[in-house]
Amino acid sequence: MTEKNKKGINLRFVIGIVISLVALTMLIILVDEQQVVAALKQINILVVAPLMLLLALALLGRAFAWRIILQEKVSLLQSFFIINAGYLVNTILPIRLGELARVFYYFRPGLVFGAQYRLSW
Repeated sequence: MTEKNKKGINLRFVIGIVISLVALTMLIILVDEQQVVAALKQINILVVAPLMLLLALALLGRAFAWRIILQEKVSLLQSFFIINAGYLVNTILPIRLGELARVFYYFRPGLVFGAQYRLSW
């Protein structure tokens, strides 16, 4: 990796941290923690846990289908992360830019997701 690429990655990392800290600060300022605690106490785990499992299976199924559409050029794990990265971008940015993000992640070699996963193909 060249020095210019390292600086670009570091800059993106710092920008991401700054944005996260600003968002966290806004949440702390704007959200009433007593209301959050009261809402969390009302959650029925017997309902939520099976729904979370069902959601995970649905996302895994979509990743499997996307992998087949791509003629198995990516692994199931890579497909899962690419699909969910697209969903994340769609949540944050307007006009379904997550679809473009998926294409970007698909063609970008050595994609890094978090500290644990380095996807190279």
